[in-house]
Amino acid sequence: SDQVEIPLSGEMPEPDWFQVLIRPLESLPNFLVWSLEDITARKAINDILSRERQDLADFLDFMPTGIYSVDVDGKFHYANQRFVQWLGMSTDDILNVSLDDVIEGSARPEPDGEWHGVIRFKNTSGKTVEALVFQGTYDDAGTTRTRSIVLRDVKSDENSAGGQGKSQFRSLFDSAPVAITTVD
Repeated sequence: SDQVEIPLSGEMPEPDWFQVLIRPLESLPNFLVWSLEDITARKAINDILSRERQDLADFLDFMPTGIYSVDVDGKFHYANQRFVQWLGMSTDDILNVSLDDVIEGSARPEPDGEWHGVIRFKNTSGKTVEALVFQGTYDDAGTTRTRSIVLRDVKSDENSAGGQGKSQFRSLFDSAPVAITTVD
């Protein structure tokens, strides 16, 4: 069977969308059954959802903070544009890299679980980027992954345990024009 989605223009500003399905008739193999289904509403909803997903992806990709996700082995599965820019990489390049490959010094996040601390990342030109990292974990279809927020230019001493960084992190989201939540 074959199917195609086609727009039909009429008097409305937006076209109506139809799915045309052609399949052989089981009892008469030399005959075809054509069916036509109006999918305009479904197409409109999918277009809205697609735009909203793209807007959210753009928002996360170009935040003034770095964001990355690694598995328990430290392999990158996602990094936003800001984070890879700080490292002098591309989003495609970082997927072939381990977190240990971009960290300088002994401060390292736990492979799983909640964690926060100051890490020195090394970029491709050899310079280090000191940043405060907040890490949490989540289950991705049975695989434990971390998600981390990376804040640059944050002063954090041992006594405050990232107090100023937490405040800066909180104010970033408190003043944001959008809200982000995760529900199950």
